[in-house]
Amino acid sequence: MLLPIEFEKLNEKDCLFLDVRSPAEHEEATIYGAVNLALFNDEERKIIGTMYKHDSPEDAKEHGVEIVSQKLPKLYKEIIRLRKETGKKIVLFCARGGMRSTSLALLLNGLGEKVYYLKDGYKGYRKAVIRGIEAHSQDVRFIVLHGRTGVGKTKILDELTDLGMDVLDLEAVPITGGLSWEALDLVNSLRQSPLSLISSTL
Repeated sequence: MLLPIEFEKLNEKDCLFLDVRSPAEHEEATIYGAVNLALFNDEERKIIGTMYKHDSPEDAKEHGVEIVSQKLPKLYKEIIRLRKETGKKIVLFCARGGMRSTSLALLLNGLGEKVYYLKDGYKGYRKAVIRGIEAHSQDVRFIVLHGRTGVGKTKILDELTDLGMDVLDLEAVPITGGLSWEALDLVNSLRQSPLSLISSTL
């Protein structure tokens, strides 16, 4: 029986995370280093969501199956290629560990390809990261340095680093997706998108 796997029980270095959500979902926020292997593109996801809400769940599911069935050969070949090239454990995830990742994982395992799917999907990953940060920061006092561009924030951080202090410079991390950094409390008010960057840095 195929069971979901919890993020905390994985060794990230041994895993290749495949994000089967739409490109827009992946662009907004994902697991650090994940590869987007979307079952539905943005327009397809929008159509299925509209059908689910205004027609019926059955009609939406049927339309989803029709779309995915045409993509399965390509998806299968790509997953096999990634597994062989990386030699890593394949872990699928969607938004909440629901139909997208579960159905694909069941199909692949039925074809003899051992893959896993993440319990509670990206939502579960997000909660796991927050729990990890809280557990490692109980005795840590975070000071958030923010201000307008050009006021010298990076210089201050560099000087603090030279003094031997622990510094997390978010601006030094390559960021995609047009994120806007605001005052950030690492424990209580994490914005959605920086999670994977923070977890990989810590």
